[in-house]
Formats: sequence, structure tokens, C-alpha cells
Amino acid sequence: MLTGQVDPGGLSGGTLLPAFLPIVLPLSILAIPLLDLLLAVIRRTRKGRSPFAPDKEHLHHRLLKLGHGQERAVLIMTAFTGLIAFGAVSTAFVPVWITGLGAALGVVALASWVLNPPQSRTRSIN
Repeated sequence: MLTGQVDPGGLSGGTLLPAFLPIVLPLSILAIPLLDLLLAVIRRTRKGRSPFAPDKEHLHHRLLKLGHGQERAVLIMTAFTGLIAFGAVSTAFVPVWITGLGAALGVVALASWVLNPPQSRTRSIN
């Protein structure tokens, strides 16, 4: 079903989403990077700068400023990408309200992970 081998004659309004999964899944995986790109272009052009000028306001830079390390920032962004992709695929197989509930719980869990960076560990020298 995910390979695009869907019989067009067997599709109706309620079963149309599986036919679009080969298109929806890659777009859902690219949602976070594309959103980051779009926000960077808007942010830079509002400041009168070139959209290609570098800055330190990308999502991973913001996660680093919150106190997350490089690996944890990548894990957080990957988890959000997985949540979006899982939500897109699951709507083809389960009722939308279940997908919405799962997505809401996932967002709450990930938000608590993002907003609670690890505390820096300091060693006491005796």
C-alpha cells in the first residue's frame, strides 16, 4: 500500500488517503526542515538582510541556547519529524480522533523534553 500500488477503482472519499501516502509521507518528513528554511527566509528578509545570509536562529541553534547538546538537539528534531510522519501515516489506518489524541500526547511529551534541558553536571573537587 505504501508503494503506490493502489487500485484506483476501489478508492472512495474515506479511503483516498492511502493513495496519497507516497506523496504525503516524504512531505511530512521534510516538514521540519522546510519550516526552518521558511522561517529563516522570513526572519532575514524582515531585517532587510539577504535570505542567504547566515544567522544563529535556526531550530538547532535555539535548542542549543536552551541548554541541549548537539546530539540531544538532533534527537529532538528527529522525534518531532517522526511524530509528524507517524501522524500522517496513521490517519490512513486509524480514526482521525485517535491520531489527533496520539499527536497531542506526543507534542506534550516532546515539549516537556524540549523545555527541560539537562542540568549541567559539575564535579566537586575535594
